[in-house]
Amino acid sequence: MPYRRIHAFILLALAGAVFAIDPGSVTAQPYSSKVNGVDGTPTPTQESGGEHQIYQNANRIYSAAGLGSPFLNNQGLDSFYSTPDHHWIDLNGTISLIGIAAGDSNTFGVYTNLATGGDKTALFVQSGSQNFQGAGTFVDPFPAKQTSAGQVSPAGFYLQDTSTGITYYSDPALNSDGYDHMFSYRLTDLIGKTIYVKVGTETQAIVLHDPYLIAWEDRNIPGADEDYNDMVLLVDKACLVPLPGSFILFGLGFGGLSLSALRRKLKALFALAAAG
Repeated sequence: MPYRRIHAFILLALAGAVFAIDPGSVTAQPYSSKVNGVDGTPTPTQESGGEHQIYQNANRIYSAAGLGSPFLNNQGLDSFYSTPDHHWIDLNGTISLIGIAAGDSNTFGVYTNLATGGDKTALFVQSGSQNFQGAGTFVDPFPAKQTSAGQVSPAGFYLQDTSTGITYYSDPALNSDGYDHMFSYRLTDLIGKTIYVKVGTETQAIVLHDPYLIAWEDRNIPGADEDYNDMVLLVDKACLVPLPGSFILFGLGFGGLSLSALRRKLKALFALAAAG
């Protein structure tokens, strides 16, 4: 591989962009006119009443990280919206899934058969009324699960509404109504911040690596309220599927290295190549 190409991939990683669009993804997210925002970004509807809103969930995470409550409405999250978000890849050994809020009777998990939505693993099962889950503090941590989809094996997320039996996928092509039921927001303000989570019976302080807020609508579109607050989670130590060449960088073992460690590894690699 020419040095120039390796160098380009390194810049991509060091810029925090272990994230790029999968060229095989559809170019436009199929969301309805009901959530078209004034800036061209979809904005979940903001319902009146007691239901939690997307921006309120984001504020809870920011508050736990010591950043206050910066969002006043759902539109405040538009600049963090990430698309396409159909498939994800684990570049750090473990994907952390942190529960923020859950709907009445939903099951959330991952699937690894991208063509069919099969090979599912359930991670969060919610039954009962809508509720906030934890505050991200030591005394009231967010519930969390950890899973590994394989270091360079893309996976998708799914949400099953157990009251209707309908399953929705992060890839809209697998959804029976053809619409996007999962919105993703890359919360770059939270990179390097600490929150508390509970995995099983153990409370842990975790430093966020590159967190995304993922938010679900659990009813068929059109006809749903489209508030995308029926299951809300924070995904960390994972990223959207990168361009094919980017896999090479991580396949060489460069993923997760500090700048100095990356330089040392590259120097050794180039010396080895020159000797050969």
